[in-house]
Amino acid sequence: MKSEAKDLLRGELIGQIIEIPLTGTKGKIINETKYCFEILTIKNHRKKIIKNQKLIFSLKEEKIEVDGKKIEMKPEDRLKKIKW
Repeated sequence: MKSEAKDLLRGELIGQIIEIPLTGTKGKIINETKYCFEILTIKNHRKKIIKNQKLIFSLKEEKIEVDGKKIEMKPEDRLKKIKW
């Protein structure tokens, strides 16, 4: 995994743009729990999505595809547990 992706996943995800291909939902992460993200969609709707699925993060001009099972943990534990 590239260092940009590793840095993204080990850091704060609130404020990041995320896309969920399964549902076609895209928006900004506004809250995070162990098992889900709360996102603000383009139409200003709040949606809760589970992490246990394919997720795509937009980082600058690059898209990073992530298996949500790998980040299904408390946000504060990600720094300790994610080792790529």
